[in-house]
Amino acid sequence: MSRAVKIFGDAALGSLFFEGVPVPPAPLGGVVRAVALDGSTNRIRVFRDDQFQKNGVDPRILFKRMKITRVRDKSDQRLVEDLGYTQQQVIDYINDEANRKANEVDFQRNGSQVGSGNTVNFTGAGVSAVSVSGDVATITIAGNPVTSGIVTGAGSTTLRLTLNDSSNVDIDVTSMRSTTSIGSSTNYFFLNNGAQLANNQHDKDGGVVFYGTKVKRGEELVFPVSSAALHVGIWNGGNGVTGISNVNDRSNWTTKFRYSSDDTRWQNASTNIGKQGVDISTDIETDANTFAVRFDYDSQKLQLWEIDTAFDWHVATANVAVGATETYIYFSSGGSTQTTPPSSLPGITTHRSAEWERQSYANAPVVLPFILVYKMMISGSLPDH
Repeated sequence: MSRAVKIFGDAALGSLFFEGVPVPPAPLGGVVRAVALDGSTNRIRVFRDDQFQKNGVDPRILFKRMKITRVRDKSDQRLVEDLGYTQQQVIDYINDEANRKANEVDFQRNGSQVGSGNTVNFTGAGVSAVSVSGDVATITIAGNPVTSGIVTGAGSTTLRLTLNDSSNVDIDVTSMRSTTSIGSSTNYFFLNNGAQLANNQHDKDGGVVFYGTKVKRGEELVFPVSSAALHVGIWNGGNGVTGISNVNDRSNWTTKFRYSSDDTRWQNASTNIGKQGVDISTDIETDANTFAVRFDYDSQKLQLWEIDTAFDWHVATANVAVGATETYIYFSSGGSTQTTPPSSLPGITTHRSAEWERQSYANAPVVLPFILVYKMMISGSLPDH
C-alpha cells in the first residue's frame, strides 16, 4: 500500500515539504508543479522545474504516478477522504503551497485556512482609514449603528430602524404581536394578520378590520358615524386583500352598508365601493347621528338602525341571512383613495342586546321540564302559541 504524503509549504523556512517519503524539501516560489496524469482521474504527476532529468531538458519528476488519495495537508487531513477534494482540487492545493513566498501569512476563517499572502487589502464601506507607522498598521472600521427606531406599518407590524447613514432597515414583527390590549389600543383587528389597531385610523394597506367580539343573534354594535366614509357588514374576500380600492370593493363583501361622509347619507349607489346585498333603494339622510348594526334574532339578517335616544328607526336590512348564530362585523373607512393620515373608523360605544336584555344564551332549543310547564299552565303564564 502506497504511503501517505504530507505536502505543505512553510513560509518561515522557505521550503515545500514532502513528509512521509524520502523526497527532500524544495524551495518555495513555484519550483514544484503538479499536473494531472494523462488519461487518469485519480493520479497526478509532480515535477521540480529547477532540476532536470539526465537529458538536461525535461524537469525532474518527483512523483510519476501518484494517487491523489495519498496527499495530506499540514494538519494531516486527507484531501480526498476527509475534505472531499477532486483531482483538480488536489493539484491546485499542491501548486498553491508550492507558490508560497517567504514570510507569507496564513489566513483562516473560523479555524479553516482560506489562503496565504504577504499583502492584506482592506475593502468595504466599513473601512474608513488604513495607516502604517513603523511596523504598526492601524485600520479604522466605521460602523453603521442604529440611531433611532419606530414601530410603523399597517397594524404596527413593522419595526423600522434608522441607521447612522440615514438608511432604513424594516423588520416584520407581525409574529411578535398578540391580540391582547396594548396601551390605548382599540377593539379593531386586521383580518390578514390579527394585529390590533392602536387607534381608529384604518390603514387599508393592512386590509379589512373586524370588531374583536362576535355579535350573536339579538345583539348589536352601536356607534356614532365618524367624519369619514364608512363601510360595515359581512366580509367575503378572505385573507390577503389589501389596498383601499380592493378593501372597499363591494365584490369582497356579502353584506355592506355604505355611509358617505360627503353628504351624510347611507347611500343607495351600486358603484364599486357602494352598498352590497342590502335593501336600500334610495339615499337615506342621517344628520350624522348614532347607528347600530343589529343581528336580528327573528330574520337572522344584519340590519341597520338609527338610534335616537329612546327610539330606534329602521334604515335597511341585508338580503340574505348570516347563516350562523354569531358573526364578526367587519369595517373599513374612506372612499377610493387613502388619505394621510388614514381616515378613521367609528368608535364603538356599546356592544349590547337589541330590544331585550339577554339573561342567557343557547344555540340549541331549550326543553323545559314538565313540572315547570305544568306550573306555568296553572298560573296562566304559558303563552298560547
